[in-house]
Amino acid sequence: MSKWSVKLELRDIYAIKHCLQDSIEQKETELFLDRLVSIDNLSAKKREELNKDIVHEIALLERIIKEINGFKEAKGIKTKEDLYVK
Repeated sequence: MSKWSVKLELRDIYAIKHCLQDSIEQKETELFLDRLVSIDNLSAKKREELNKDIVHEIALLERIIKEINGFKEAKGIKTKEDLYVK
């Protein structure tokens, strides 16, 4: 896999973060609903793929959050989130 260097603004990074959060939530909901329904809607392969996707996207999300925090710390940026998270 090749690597790319891309310059992003903080708002772009936040957009990616929120998109990943939505994607994770959607996949977790799909798995949860499949467990609730007595009829096996998802194949075992599909469930395994969703689980792998969730794990991978959570790792990406954590990395993006670290990047955001590092950027904000380096630039001395304070946001509304910083006021509520201690």
